[in-house]
Amino acid sequence: MPAKPPSAYDLATLCRGVTKDLGIHSDTVDAVCRKFAEARDACFPRTPHFRSFKKNLDFIPFSTFKRPAKLEEAKLTVLGRSYHLWLSRPIPQAGKPKSREFSADARGRWYVNIQVDLPEPEKRCLPNARLGIDLGLNSVVALSNGFKIAAPRLYRQEEKQLGVFHRRGQKDRARALAAKIANRRKHFLHVTSHAIVQH
Repeated sequence: MPAKPPSAYDLATLCRGVTKDLGIHSDTVDAVCRKFAEARDACFPRTPHFRSFKKNLDFIPFSTFKRPAKLEEAKLTVLGRSYHLWLSRPIPQAGKPKSREFSADARGRWYVNIQVDLPEPEKRCLPNARLGIDLGLNSVVALSNGFKIAAPRLYRQEEKQLGVFHRRGQKDRARALAAKIANRRKHFLHVTSHAIVQH
């Protein structure tokens, strides 16, 4: 009978004492252990691959609760270090911070992600507000009213230039272009979904 894999609590217990050596908070260690346990359980019985020592962890959860971090307007203080932030959008006054983490994109730029709990919004009752949505490949979505939204094919537009960067060994420029494509795709999907909801 195979041995039972360690739980997130077991992993956190095994990691006790490393926070001082690594200069991080225990909340960060606990959150990383939970993340690993969730990834392992999702692909069980296989085991997630270890990350290369050449690549740093691209996310650092630093506050599941309120102990190691303090946010005052656009100034974030974590374990005695202060960071001045440029907020992409103001934090809602009615929101209650739930968790925070540092994360890096494909170009190695770091961001602070703040998850906020908001009160339940008022429900709007609109007449004939039902709309069927079918996801596709040639078109992003096909709506039940007959309207279709074509796929922008953002990768195809930059595929040739991306291949040039790879052949030249220009890894930094290739990563920057790949990140640009991903950002354009996210922006398109956000604008599209928002337009569907509003109409």
